[in-house]
Amino acid sequence: MYFAIGNKYPIDTPEMIKMATEYIGKFMSRFPYRDRMAAAVNIEKRAAQLKVAINDAWVTNYARAMKKNAALSPEFAQSIAKRIELCKTAKIMVPLTETKKTPGDVVLEKIAADSKNLPAIVTFKILEEFDKAASLDRYYDSRIDDPAMAVFGHSHNAEYDAVKLAGEATNYDIKRGITDSNKMEKVASVFGKNFAQEFSENPMKRIESMQDPEKVLIGKIIKG
Repeated sequence: MYFAIGNKYPIDTPEMIKMATEYIGKFMSRFPYRDRMAAAVNIEKRAAQLKVAINDAWVTNYARAMKKNAALSPEFAQSIAKRIELCKTAKIMVPLTETKKTPGDVVLEKIAADSKNLPAIVTFKILEEFDKAASLDRYYDSRIDDPAMAVFGHSHNAEYDAVKLAGEATNYDIKRGITDSNKMEKVASVFGKNFAQEFSENPMKRIESMQDPEKVLIGKIIKG
């Protein structure tokens, strides 16, 4: 069996995937952010296997943390600013060594500066450790975002890192498109059944081998 988190919230079938996605999304605050990350990755992976479209922003946001070369959120600076304000208001000091403490806002400013030259996943781990040291984790989902959302999420545009791969169709459009039977039937009618099958199984690889006019055409089909 397949589960979203540990051995809970089964995702064996399309119906189960949708139920688990809706439930976790509805009661998000009940789940630690690490569980949200695990659930998002498992749901996204299983959905891809079963060709199920997942349009829930929380899945996209939390699954991004586990992807290679994930992009830093455009809202990262805002998340840091909220933490800085909280540290200044509460006069939070962070123990950098056993004998030395530093104002939390000073440490956060350095984290923000260093993030420009570090992979997002490294920044995530640094922020995660900072939040623990400063005891900011008690403010998650109220005054600040958790580290995963702060580094990889976006409050109103979960697909901020979308890349156009076929005309105007992005990687996200294509991922959704291959789960749409009507669109795939149209792809088959234009490019042939063999192509449609290959495209369904590995769309990114198939697109790479196409000429630009073909990419534009299939992008129009996918975008509908």
